Amino acid sequence: VHTASIPYNGEYGRAYVWMKFGNGNTTGVIQKPIIFVEGIDFEKSYSYKEGRYGSFGWCQLWGADYDPGGDATIGYPEMRNMPTLLNTLLSKGFDIVLFDFEDGAGYIQKNAFALVSYLNYLYNSNTVPASRQPGVIIGASMGGQVSKYALSYMEKNNIKHCALQYLSFDSPHKGANIPLGLQYFINFFAGNGPNPISNNFAEQMEKKINRPATRQMLVKYYNNASALFTSYYNEINALGYPKKIRNVAIANGSGNGTGQLFNQGTRLFHWQKSAFPCEVRRLGDIFAYGNKKLFEGKTVHRILSFCWAKSAQTVSISGDNTPWDNCPGGTNNALLATQNQINAQASIIGGSTAYY
Repeated sequence: VHTASIPYNGEYGRAYVWMKFGNGNTTGVIQKPIIFVEGIDFEKSYSYKEGRYGSFGWCQLWGADYDPGGDATIGYPEMRNMPTLLNTLLSKGFDIVLFDFEDGAGYIQKNAFALVSYLNYLYNSNTVPASRQPGVIIGASMGGQVSKYALSYMEKNNIKHCALQYLSFDSPHKGANIPLGLQYFINFFAGNGPNPISNNFAEQMEKKINRPATRQMLVKYYNNASALFTSYYNEINALGYPKKIRNVAIANGSGNGTGQLFNQGTRLFHWQKSAFPCEVRRLGDIFAYGNKKLFEGKTVHRILSFCWAKSAQTVSISGDNTPWDNCPGGTNNALLATQNQINAQASIIGGSTAYY
């Protein structure tokens, strides 16, 4: 476990370091590190047996956590081919290191200072072997932001990081997007319970979109403009990219500018729930961003002809036709996950349909 020596907002970042030595490395210490910095991780459960803190860890890095039946919302199916890459790296003598945060959705700066501490330990401590080679830092999604901040901070403060290459994998260098309509959906139904969605799904999701790292990276945030987004990107832009290193970026996307399979204002999601004779009726629709309606929700409690506790919300935007939801780039399965969570208990809370 490595703990930052520099606090952020009074807190010290911590990370678990999981590793495997490359072929030919019999020294018992890292010689040729390639460091994978994890992306955002909302869980805080710890398992030494599985080698993880949170939902992502060593087993997930090695592609051992996905549904063989093809459910893209279970585990990390995108990692299933990682053993091929990792074994190739091991065969070339690289030592595989996973930097696994204790608070994987905490402030980016807090976790970056933990990485600063680890790189400082690797290359500036009194026990650094003369045979240790420069490292490679690979940051996925939020991990790319953590890595960029740590490396640039070290250069600005004349701390040797001895990294040969920084690889940013689909990291939001100008901000990330979670459909704003989905954010309003989660917020509305989290407040119109009890248990409006199976397993308190709305409440759980609302906690995730309100975590510091989420708010730091979201371009659009349901609770008005996020001051954390502005302050973080002002700070990271002022630091800039590390300069004493080779910077490489990979972005998920079509590569030819093709957007998603829908237009601005398209209905992306629908949920309807009714139960008789004591009816608790809920309706929820999510629309793609773009100068039109974003969300429409309604909750009505009724017994026969008597209604009470009505609540409704319609959210629309104007003057901004930016295609945030259907622009080219990487996507996630948030809408599909919402559908699956709801439909798992469709007989209780009604069915839903994710159209995209």
